[in-house]
Amino acid sequence: MKKRIVSLLLPVVMAASVLAGCGPKTPSTTAAGGGKPPVTKPGDSTPGTQPGGTTGGGTATKDSLPPRPDFNLAGGKVIIGSNTEPTGDFAPPWWQNNATDNAIKGFVEGYGTIEIDRNGMIQENKTVVEKMDSKMNEDGSKTYTFKIKKGLVYSDGVEITAKDFVGSVLLFSSPLITKMNGKATAGNYYKGYAAFNAGVEGTYGPEKKKGTKEFEGVRLIDDMTFSVTIAKEFIPSYYELLQASVGPTPMHFWLKNDAAGKVEIKDEGKGAFFSDNFTLANFKAAIENGKSNPKRPASGPYKIKEWNAASKYMVVELNDKYAGNFEGQKPQIKNVIFRHITSATAIDELKTGGVDILSGMMSGTEIEAGFDLQESNPGKFDVAVYPRAGYGKLAFVCDVYPTKDLEVRQAIAHLLDRGKFTQSFTGGFGTVVNGPYGEGQWMYKEAKAKLNPQLKNYGFDPAKAKELLDKAGWNLDKDGKAYAGSGIRYKKNPETGKLMPLIIQWASTEQNAVSELLVAQLQKSTDVAAAGMEIKQSVMTFQELLNYVYRDGSKGEKYGKPYFNMFNFASNFPVGNVPKDDYTTDPDKVKNGYNTNFILDKQLDDISNNFWKVGTTEKDKFLDGWVKYIVRWNELLPDLPLYSNQIHDFYSSKIKDYTNNANMTLIDTILYAKVEE
Repeated sequence: MKKRIVSLLLPVVMAASVLAGCGPKTPSTTAAGGGKPPVTKPGDSTPGTQPGGTTGGGTATKDSLPPRPDFNLAGGKVIIGSNTEPTGDFAPPWWQNNATDNAIKGFVEGYGTIEIDRNGMIQENKTVVEKMDSKMNEDGSKTYTFKIKKGLVYSDGVEITAKDFVGSVLLFSSPLITKMNGKATAGNYYKGYAAFNAGVEGTYGPEKKKGTKEFEGVRLIDDMTFSVTIAKEFIPSYYELLQASVGPTPMHFWLKNDAAGKVEIKDEGKGAFFSDNFTLANFKAAIENGKSNPKRPASGPYKIKEWNAASKYMVVELNDKYAGNFEGQKPQIKNVIFRHITSATAIDELKTGGVDILSGMMSGTEIEAGFDLQESNPGKFDVAVYPRAGYGKLAFVCDVYPTKDLEVRQAIAHLLDRGKFTQSFTGGFGTVVNGPYGEGQWMYKEAKAKLNPQLKNYGFDPAKAKELLDKAGWNLDKDGKAYAGSGIRYKKNPETGKLMPLIIQWASTEQNAVSELLVAQLQKSTDVAAAGMEIKQSVMTFQELLNYVYRDGSKGEKYGKPYFNMFNFASNFPVGNVPKDDYTTDPDKVKNGYNTNFILDKQLDDISNNFWKVGTTEKDKFLDGWVKYIVRWNELLPDLPLYSNQIHDFYSSKIKDYTNNANMTLIDTILYAKVEE
């Protein structure tokens, strides 16, 4: 009992010392088009919940742990343990946004024209930008012009010019990416995006479409100068400067096909465009190679040295040609290894040197084990503590029965005691949330007094769940007669007239403690059975789960068809994230995977796409709109929020100047840290 009380006090005390102890650090923003999308994690796992798991200070030896690679690397190294498998997709977020893949991308891509410091403040990147100008246009749009400094190069020595920035927007806004089941959103804030994304006959493919080959809002001015014009419908915007941010993409890597010739980037006065040889037939294979080829030229602090798909580890080494972040900071650690580990052995891996950093420890069990490790090994391990800018959730699919019915989603919420669940998982280091936000987000901190009284809490109430199911018409038995109160409920499908059972198909990831708790507290709950509901679980890898979430038919026909009703995973929100198109009702965007809940509500669509369209200084208006967005979301319940929590990073004391917070990404932590052996 004494141990528990001490641990509950630690987040407050330690968070204050960690966050106040060091100078500024900067997460990079390199994706064209502004605020980054949420990153996805398989859910937060707990050591000790899988067979063979350990708790406390750890008792395992190196020999009792899974085989680990020998990294014979000169010049110092840090090994980061992750329970989210890297997939070998080096192009988030255009196809998916796996958390570890996204973190690796942050290490190898840099030089965004705008960056964010660790306090969440937006900064012009003067390492990259020689001059930045902006002007309002008569039509209400706004143009940002950037002159890039000479002398910047990729890790392979190729010079970075304005064409690399323009090429980023063109490539990842192009209809080719859409045809390859990607989300071509790089320039979706810019004037002329829709027309460019549609493409035209003979330019980006054989289809006859009413589009343009030029991207009107993207201009190549000279070798070192380009501009982007934010469309009038996005002016003003609270995160306007982030939406103007662009990073370079090595076109000589992504669009390499000697037979097709070099793709030229041109501008003849109407907007930038690719030469006519940029077609799907010519460059589909090259783009697919670009997604998965680790031998990519780097513009960030590190370059990829080795990717081992079988053992799920990635080695990155210093990019000696990197000029630094917005304030010139360069990394001091020569080699960084991302190593996939299971949560069951995470603490023992840290204890025995299999990893040096366990970033993002979430559960009470693993946090207590981390504190035990510290106490039993004085001076050898440290911890950073900070509130999460994200939440764990059950993500519903809202165009497939039974979860197409709002009342079914609400009934599931009332059948899970989320307070008990959160206490069980976080061990007192987390809280129940009622919307798509995290305790670490500035919006929630400033608006929670106004927001919380307006939200439905969806407390544990099996009787209410039954009322909701009756209301939605789930009041028949398998023979179509009135439901008598036992067995599975049925309902006539309004679209087909056929009886359908109240069976929820649930996909979860393997070796996941959140999933195991959901099995115990929801799937196998007697209250669920008594309500006339059955939940069927399918266990799979995280990559396969993402294929189903995004309905990515390119990975296999089965993934492109709706089947599952819900998934459990977690979402983290980078600074500048806005829910643009997250709940779109545009059928083309829904088809292309923008709205992964497949919820079609005009009001939610309107609020989520407009509340952030206020001036950069109009914080109160932004917060008022954000509150309205959360309230409407809470009514419709496209996800069942489970918890937000205090994140704990446990790490070896050989790592100095380590700091982290909700505004930062992992590269920002490593960029300022150093190793003392």
